Amino acid sequence: MVTSYALSASRNIFFKLIKQAYCKQAAPPKQSMLYDASLPFFNQRKQLSQQVTEIKSSDDGHSVTVLWDDGHKVKYPYIWLRDNCRCASCYDPPVATRKFLINDLDLDAKFKLSEQNAGELMFYGTEGHQTIIQSSWLRDKTFGTIDMGPVFDTKLWGADLLSYLPKFKYEDVLTDDEVLYRWMQSVKIHGIALINDAPTHDDEELRNLTERIGHIRQTFYG
Repeated sequence: MVTSYALSASRNIFFKLIKQAYCKQAAPPKQSMLYDASLPFFNQRKQLSQQVTEIKSSDDGHSVTVLWDDGHKVKYPYIWLRDNCRCASCYDPPVATRKFLINDLDLDAKFKLSEQNAGELMFYGTEGHQTIIQSSWLRDKTFGTIDMGPVFDTKLWGADLLSYLPKFKYEDVLTDDEVLYRWMQSVKIHGIALINDAPTHDDEELRNLTERIGHIRQTFYG
């Protein structure tokens, strides 16, 4: 009974937050919500270069190889680049969605040439479109294997879960980046984490906890 009530209350609070987020204009991220780069996980992740030094086409024009100034090299299918074009006619930033149907793509299109300008990469293909993609966005996308930092092995659990599952205090998760890191690590490893002393009837407090993880995305769903 208690578990069902808690789940129902959490669900109601979640949907109220979603509706509030949709009605309000998104606020810029708070400085206090940023992660501390000195923590183990963030410190071990590499600072990826966003400077492109060379763009090469494959012999058949169906793929493009991008070389970054730190020596990293990635081969992207040209049709994938075209599908992810960020120009004004192809992409709508406020709702983070494409403006065209996938059926509109010319699957036989081939890469011809490229240009760079102020962090933007322009790809021109035989279909006559200028594909625009930010180099910072493209660097985060890769095909193949890349070292993105430490990986935590997931742990299967049973009836004894509560005997070893880490517990965290609500205020500590909000104010201490080290505790935040360990809480997120617990979710990654166990698939669940416990937070004690959390307010159960305060939407704003729940919003603060959510923003410790990331931006609350505006949506009209729910």
